[in-house]
Amino acid sequence: MDNLTHYLATTLRTLRHQRGWSLSRLAEISGVSKAMLGQIERNESSPTVATLWKIATGLNVPFSMFISPPQAEFPPTFDPQQQAMVITPLFPWDPELCFDYFPYCWRLARSANQRRIKPALSNMWW
Repeated sequence: MDNLTHYLATTLRTLRHQRGWSLSRLAEISGVSKAMLGQIERNESSPTVATLWKIATGLNVPFSMFISPPQAEFPPTFDPQQQAMVITPLFPWDPELCFDYFPYCWRLARSANQRRIKPALSNMWW
């Protein structure tokens, strides 16, 4: 597994232990099976976005906590294995609002002579 899944596994285990919760307790609260939670913590499985969202909601932490460690500045995140997307938070996690927002994605141009980044989504307002 890659560094992101290792970070995710470590973060999940740490958050669960900080609360003194068993895998069974987290499974009950999050709606994710005990077996799946164990596989994620052992870095044997990479969860879907929906599964990760359930876990974050159950732990009452921001979804972004599983993607990268909290930082003072928020540079774009790039996954070198995917080589297709950069995610930049529009609104980083705010503990008072319990809110973060990642509305803008960038795609890397695929042609060999065109090494520029172009927007994949734009003007995403609700």
